[in-house]
Amino acid sequence: KPIALTILFGCPVKVLAFDAKPDGNFANELGCRYTEIDELLARADVLSLHMPLLPTTKHLIDEVAVGKMKEGVLLINVSRGAIVKTEAIIEGLLSGKIRGAGLDVYEHERHVFFKNFSDMDFVEHASGVDHDLMLLQSMPNVILTPHMAFLTEEALATICVQTVDNISDFLAQ
Repeated sequence: KPIALTILFGCPVKVLAFDAKPDGNFANELGCRYTEIDELLARADVLSLHMPLLPTTKHLIDEVAVGKMKEGVLLINVSRGAIVKTEAIIEGLLSGKIRGAGLDVYEHERHVFFKNFSDMDFVEHASGVDHDLMLLQSMPNVILTPHMAFLTEEALATICVQTVDNISDFLAQ
């Protein structure tokens, strides 16, 4: 089944995965292999995070995890911002341990992205400045997007169908 990965990535790749509840069928279908988190961190050239934010996943990527990462790793987070400890990845980026980052989410995004700064005076506006975010935005090896990975026609249609199905199931009880 590695053909699926070749089609997905355009060339033969080895995909390692970590999950608290590994799905053998998924691994067989895609041709990937489940491993422990420490091995994944040590071997991954690209580390892409796709998981919910739970007490067990908050700051999963912290200073200790960054220290275990392969030199020059690319980090992608499209999950939840708090899965990554911001200070840890900044240090990893500054040291070169992390070659680059693609972040569709940010740990402190609700304090920045959901706040209206337009009616604030200078003092209020200045007190709301997020210096870590400013630093990440200034780095040429970091791409930040505004938490919109779900914003496709397909994803929105799936969300609508799932919502209607959930309501129907609830009303049928």
